[in-house]
Amino acid sequence: MSQEPVSDEFVKSLLAKNKQSTKGFEWKALPNTVGHRFTFETALDCDEVTLEGVLFRSIYQKLPPRTKGIATIQFEEIQKVMIQVHSHRIWAIDDDSKGHKNPPTKPGATPRLFDGKQLTSRAHMHIWQNREESYAEPVAAPPNNLEGLFQLTTACVKIKFQEPFVHPLKGVQEQLFNE
Repeated sequence: MSQEPVSDEFVKSLLAKNKQSTKGFEWKALPNTVGHRFTFETALDCDEVTLEGVLFRSIYQKLPPRTKGIATIQFEEIQKVMIQVHSHRIWAIDDDSKGHKNPPTKPGATPRLFDGKQLTSRAHMHIWQNREESYAEPVAAPPNNLEGLFQLTTACVKIKFQEPFVHPLKGVQEQLFNE
């Protein structure tokens, strides 16, 4: 399968269309040295046709608390949702404590509001522009959980999921998780 360059026009058109997931929530546990990490991936249909090379993907990670002496450190969850065309993330929201550093304006390109700036908000939205995926802007009203992130995704990029949201930790015993 050859990967044609992804144009800004194609991305804009794709994101504007109503899309449907091709399967229900089937979270897969990923091997990780610390904590638990899950991914959910589905192809997308548009007008009852599966879009070739287009995927919706979500990544969720929860680290167990660390105890040192009498102190216990709780870590924030890491949550990401994205639409990919082949290997390109054409739209995404990352919700983690790392923040994001935007690259500077490229020569000859129209400057964008957050070019060259460090974003400090937990949640930021990656927006495909000028044939690149690295530019991001802060999310004005960030969700406070994974389900909220999926609801925001539904509103932003017109995806309807086959079934109601299911959290990857549903049914996991918290005390077992923390061991």
